[in-house]
Amino acid sequence: MSIHQFLLPSFLVAALLSSCGPHQDSAPQPSPWQTHYRAGEEALQQGDYPQAQQQYEAARGDLADAADPRLVPTLQRLAGLQALQGRLVPADSLYRLALSLAQHALSPLDPQHILLQTQAAAFYLDLKKYAQAESLYTQALAQQQQLPDPRTPQLAAILDQLADLYRAQGQHSLADSLSKSAMACKFGAQAYESYLQGNYPQAETFYRRAIAIQEKTVGDHPDLARSCRELAMLYQARGDSPQAEAFYRRAIAIQEKTIGDHAELARTLDNYALLLRKSKRDAEAQAAEDRARQIRHTDEHPTPDQSQERP
Repeated sequence: MSIHQFLLPSFLVAALLSSCGPHQDSAPQPSPWQTHYRAGEEALQQGDYPQAQQQYEAARGDLADAADPRLVPTLQRLAGLQALQGRLVPADSLYRLALSLAQHALSPLDPQHILLQTQAAAFYLDLKKYAQAESLYTQALAQQQQLPDPRTPQLAAILDQLADLYRAQGQHSLADSLSKSAMACKFGAQAYESYLQGNYPQAETFYRRAIAIQEKTVGDHPDLARSCRELAMLYQARGDSPQAEAFYRRAIAIQEKTIGDHAELARTLDNYALLLRKSKRDAEAQAAEDRARQIRHTDEHPTPDQSQERP
C-alpha cells in the first residue's frame, strides 16, 4: 500500500476536524480528539510514522464510547500506518475492527465509510487476497454510485483499482472495461468543471469523449443518461435548442428503459420542461412537469408493494 492510497482527501479531513467536538459560539476550541488527530495528520504528512502512530493512539484513547463514529477514521489511520511499515497482522486486525464498527456507526453512503472500504480493499489486493479485496471494492462501488453525484475522483479510483484486481487475476477483458469506465468518469468530471467555468467548447469535448466510451462499454445505462442530460444542459446554456432537445430525449429514453420512474428521470424531465417553456411549447412543458411531479410524489410516498420492491 502506498502513502497516496492511505491519505484521506483534504475535504474529508477538513470535515472530520470541523464537525466533531464541542464548539463555542465565539471561538471554537478543538476537542482532545481533534488535537491529537490533527497532530497525527501533520506527522503523517512529514513521514514521521512513530509520531503519527503515537498521536492517533492518543486520539483513540480520547474516545470513551466504543461506538463513537470518530473511531472509524482513527482505526483506519492506525491500520494504514501498520501496513505502511509492513506490520501486516496488526494492520489486518485494525482494518477488520474499523470495518465492523463502520457497519453500525456510519451510513453506507458516508464518504468515510466508502473510503475505508476502498483502502482496506487496496490492502488486501497487495496481499493477493483477491476475494476479500473484490468484496470490498464492489461494495464501495455500489455505494459510491448511489450518491447524488457519483462521478468523483473517488469513483474513478475505485474503478481503476477494481480493474487492477481483475487484471492481476488474468481477467483482462473485464479489467479493460472497468478502466474505460474510469476514464469516462474522469472525462465527465472534467466536463462538469469546464461547464461551471463557462468553458463550453472544452466541456462539450469532454462530454463527447465520455459518451463515446460509455456507448461502447455500458450501452444504455444510467451513467450514459446522466452524460446525455448534462450535455443537453450545456447546449441549452449555449442556446442550441435542437441539440439540447435531442440529448434530453435520449437521456429520458435511457432512463425510462433502465431505472423507470426514478428521481433522476424526474430531474431530467424538469430540465427538459425548462427548454420547452423557453421554446413556447407550453403544453409539452406542462406534461413533462406533471410527470416529474408524479414521479417525485410516488418516490416519496411508495405504495406497500413498491416499498417492498425498492432496494
